[in-house]
Amino acid sequence: NVELKYKEFHAGIVPGKNDYLGVRIPVLREISKRIVLGNYNEIKKYIMTDSIYSEERMIKGLIIGYLKESKEEIKSLLFEYAKQINSWAICDSVSTSLKIIKKNNEYFIDLIEWLLGSEEEYKIRFGIVLMLNHYVNEKYIDYVINKINNKYLDCYYVNMAISWLICECYIKFKDKTMRVFDFDIDRKIINKAISKIHDSYRVTKEEKEYLKKYRR
Repeated sequence: NVELKYKEFHAGIVPGKNDYLGVRIPVLREISKRIVLGNYNEIKKYIMTDSIYSEERMIKGLIIGYLKESKEEIKSLLFEYAKQINSWAICDSVSTSLKIIKKNNEYFIDLIEWLLGSEEEYKIRFGIVLMLNHYVNEKYIDYVINKINNKYLDCYYVNMAISWLICECYIKFKDKTMRVFDFDIDRKIINKAISKIHDSYRVTKEEKEYLKKYRR
């Protein structure tokens, strides 16, 4: 299932990483689903071991998303697994698989707080993308917007995730999100967020035109 052309493609979108074999995510998902059927203690031991290849790191995160263990066990695994994330691709793909967080927002808040309080790029991005995927809802929109106003490590993948999060918040909760454009955050983040909103088919032409005034 290794594809050299896909490996080259992946190297282009995840620069600086040379630990990639070239296996597509649907294949990794199928492998993860098969592993989940095994003995949990062995699975847990596997998740905690060091990884050589990017695909291994991805599989471990996907496994956590597919496990039927308790929320307590899943959270414990995520605190350990987050230390292994070393690319935006792993961060984003694994995040979408963690449906248990969407169903238990309050329970996983301490995980989000821990990730966002990190000084490591991919831990912070993981926290931001988890909010994007699972916390942009009626109950937590104010929490999410307040977190956007935090000062984070100034690095590309964190900044891009914040812009993406602002866009998603605006699309779903426009009125509440408008105050973000007055926050004292990097102009790169605001301008990229506005660009992302402009690219969305879920936003009217009038709204897009109005947001131009907030470009910095």
